[in-house]
Amino acid sequence: MNTFKLGLALWLCLLLPVFLSAKVDIPLPPDSTHIPVFYADSTICHAWVSLPVSFGPDCPVASYTPSLQIDLDIQDLDQDGQITPVDVMADISNPEDYFLRQGEDTFFAGNFPIGQHVLYLHPSPACNDTAQLLFFSVLDTIAPKPQCKLFIEVQMESVPEIDINQDGQRDLAVLRVPAIDLLDERATDCTGQVASGEARKIVTDYSVNILGAPVDRTQDTLVLTCPGSTSLDAFPIVQVSAWDKQGNSSFCYSRLYVTGSVYERSCSYHPAAMSVEVSTTTGDDVPYVDIEFQGDLDTILTTNEDGFLYRQRTGLDSLIIRPTKNSNPAQGLTSFDLVLLQRHILGTRLLPDSYQVLAADVNRDERLSIRDAIEIRRVILGIQDTFMNNNSWRFFEENTSFAMPGSPWEEARQAESISINDPYGDVNIDFIGVKVGDLDNSALRAN
Repeated sequence: MNTFKLGLALWLCLLLPVFLSAKVDIPLPPDSTHIPVFYADSTICHAWVSLPVSFGPDCPVASYTPSLQIDLDIQDLDQDGQITPVDVMADISNPEDYFLRQGEDTFFAGNFPIGQHVLYLHPSPACNDTAQLLFFSVLDTIAPKPQCKLFIEVQMESVPEIDINQDGQRDLAVLRVPAIDLLDERATDCTGQVASGEARKIVTDYSVNILGAPVDRTQDTLVLTCPGSTSLDAFPIVQVSAWDKQGNSSFCYSRLYVTGSVYERSCSYHPAAMSVEVSTTTGDDVPYVDIEFQGDLDTILTTNEDGFLYRQRTGLDSLIIRPTKNSNPAQGLTSFDLVLLQRHILGTRLLPDSYQVLAADVNRDERLSIRDAIEIRRVILGIQDTFMNNNSWRFFEENTSFAMPGSPWEEARQAESISINDPYGDVNIDFIGVKVGDLDNSALRAN
C-alpha cells in the first residue's frame, strides 16, 4: 500500500464513526469539529466538497443509486432533537453524478451552497451493510463590504430641553442619522438578508456609531445630541458596519457635515473662557496670586501683575478654585494697624468692615484678641518672618454676604473657594484679597 492509500485509510477510520450508524439516529451537531467543513467562494457562494465514501468491495455505487438522497440545509423535521432518515428530504435529482472513482477509492464531490447538508445512503439489500449518513457543512466566512458616502450634510432638530440620551444633561438639539443614509449602495453577500435573484444576497443589517465608540450591532440609527460632555463637532466621523446572517461584518467610514441654525445656536463649539481676577476692597489689583484648580483640571496657575488670569476652557465638568498667596507677611503692616486692633479689642471703636475683622484675625482662631496684636507686632519688628497659623493673604469670593459683619467666620470659610459644575459657557470669577494684619488696606497703595 502506497503512502496515499495509507493516509486515506487512516482518514476513513476517523470519519467512519461519524458517517456510519446502524440505527441512523445520530443528531446533527452544527458546530462539531467532527463534521467536515468547507468554505464558500464569495462570488458564487458555493464550495467544492470532496469526501471519501466507504463501499463494500462487492458493492459498487450503482447498487446504491436508486436510494441515494442529498438533503441541502438539513432540518430536524420531526423536532425530536436528532437527524434521522425521516428528516432527509431529497433536493438533488441526480445524486449519483456526485460520485467519483479514483482507482479503488470512491469520493463524494461537487459544488454545494452554504448550509449544513447530508448525504443519505440507504442500506443495500444486496450488500448486507448499514445505512450511511454523511454530514458536511459549507460556511460563509467572508464579511460583506459596505461602501460609504464620503460625507453627507445633516441638520439638527430643536427639542424642548429633555434628556434624550439619558446622560443626565438636558438636550437642546438632536440629530438622527440612519445607517442606510450613509451608504453609497447596499452591500451584497453570500449570507445577506434579502434574495437578489443571484447567488449573493442583499445586506440590510447595518449598524452605525461614532468612530472610536463601541460597535453596537443593534444601533441602526445614530442619535447625537447637544450639549454633551463636549459640544458636538461640526464634522464627526462615523463607522458603518454591514452584517450578514453568519455574523460576519465589515465597515466603512463617512463624515457628517452638521449645518443649520439649530446647530449654530445650540451646538457649535466656541472655546469658552475662564478668567479669575483678584483685587482688594479698595479696587487695587493683587498681583501674582496662585490659583489652585482641583477636579477635572488639576493644576496651579498664577495671575499676572494686574491680578488677572485667563485661559480657555477645555470641556471641564467640575472644578474647585482656590487662590493662595504667602509672601512678604510684613507688607502693609504698621503701628496704626495695632491701634485699630487695640480699639476693637477694648470696644472703644469696633472695626466696621468684615474684611477688616478677617485681616485682624492673624492666628485664625476666629476671634480678635491680644494674641493677634502680639503676632502683628512681632512680624513688624522682624522677630518672626511668617504668621504662625496663616498665610500672608486670604481670598474670598467677591460679593460674599456676611450676616454678622463682626463675626464673619462661617461665611468666610465657605467663600475661600468656588465650585464650578457647569461645563458650558464662560466662567468669570472675582476674588477679594485681604492682606493679613493690614487693617487699613494700605498694602498695595504704594504700587
